[in-house]
Amino acid sequence: MAEKRALERDSETESETETQSDNETNSRANSVGVDIVKSVKKRKYKTRYSKEWMSNFPFVKACGQHVPDKEYKFFCSVCNINLSCAQGGINDVKVHSSKLIFQFYLSIE
Repeated sequence: MAEKRALERDSETESETETQSDNETNSRANSVGVDIVKSVKKRKYKTRYSKEWMSNFPFVKACGQHVPDKEYKFFCSVCNINLSCAQGGINDVKVHSSKLIFQFYLSIE
């Protein structure tokens, strides 16, 4: 009977020690800036081509029918290529128009 009580006390002490060490680990991780809770992934949205872009950028056109994911791309009539606007939208058009290859083809026309 005394042995059972001793074993129960030992197991309680072990579980308390494990709980304390887990709490210490969590507090150390949170103090470092690591979040223990699983983060929820944000959904990424794609930007579609807009005909309104043609007013500011006359060289931009919609892609042809045979292009996969054409609603997320635009056609540069100066460079004669299809480019993606899915991640940056109109900023992708601005970045493309500032590139050297675009400036080169623009100077040729």
